[in-house]
Amino acid sequence: QSDLFPDHKTHIVEHWYNCDPTDTYTHEIKEATPLKVGAVCLSCPRPDIPDDLPNVNFTMIDEYVEGNHISKWFLKFMASEGWTEEKMKKLLADSEYGTGMLYYHVFRTFDVMIVTPKESPEKLRFGSIQRIVSVMKSGVPV
Repeated sequence: QSDLFPDHKTHIVEHWYNCDPTDTYTHEIKEATPLKVGAVCLSCPRPDIPDDLPNVNFTMIDEYVEGNHISKWFLKFMASEGWTEEKMKKLLADSEYGTGMLYYHVFRTFDVMIVTPKESPEKLRFGSIQRIVSVMKSGVPV
């Protein structure tokens, strides 16, 4: 690494597991009633989904409200899926998967994910695309 990037002291590739097509997870798509629709975003407006839409359960996870790091809100939404603080911390400490894999597990709890555009200029160009790719590679329709 230092030969390729001699001016960089560290290299962070948080979402590396999304780079290889062989790591795409697929699962059978089945009709779901109710349809679980989710959105995970940072300080974004709620998508225009009526609360009384029949056969749709919508969950909005605003990371600005819940806490800017997934470790602050993950268990609130994932404890019902069998996640514990110990299991979460173990995955966060895993140098191969870490934070990105926690998002993967969140995405997989939904039948469909809505990815809203990020509003900050730094993240608008690539951040939303990265989130869309992460969701698709987890096997959940976007």
